[in-house]
Amino acid sequence: IEKRIKVGDAVKISNEWGMIETVGIISTKIRLWSGEILTLPNSTVLDSPIYNYSRSIARRVDIKIGISYSSNIDKAIETIKTALWNNELVLAEPEPVVIVDTLAESSVDLKILFWVPAQEFWTVRRVVIRDIKKALESVGIEIPFPQRDVWFRSPIEVKLVKSEENKK
Repeated sequence: IEKRIKVGDAVKISNEWGMIETVGIISTKIRLWSGEILTLPNSTVLDSPIYNYSRSIARRVDIKIGISYSSNIDKAIETIKTALWNNELVLAEPEPVVIVDTLAESSVDLKILFWVPAQEFWTVRRVVIRDIKKALESVGIEIPFPQRDVWFRSPIEVKLVKSEENKK
């Protein structure tokens, strides 16, 4: 009745992601991104939040990338912005944003936010991640992996002192 979904819509319903195959009187069938068909009773569909990605004109992409502590943050941000501007499907409005998000254990984490046409979300996201990695490598910005420094002390000499009772 509300027409929140229709055949062909890309949706997330009840923590399941896929494309609407059929909407029947009793149930709704979703082709999951993995290929299986999930049949949900319409009572579940009606009681669940529905994220309909087909109704949006644009979607925001959120990516988190860590750079090493020894890397130049300003250079990394400028390099990432250039990579975004070089992709014609990254929208100019709202303007892409790159911020320092977290000082993590092994990296300085940058959050990258930009908008793309909704139909191109997954394709552009995948391409942009690849392009950002290549761009950062080309200017010598390291994307680190988790690391731990382990310090070893010299062994402590332990002397056993026997008490009078132990001597007996």
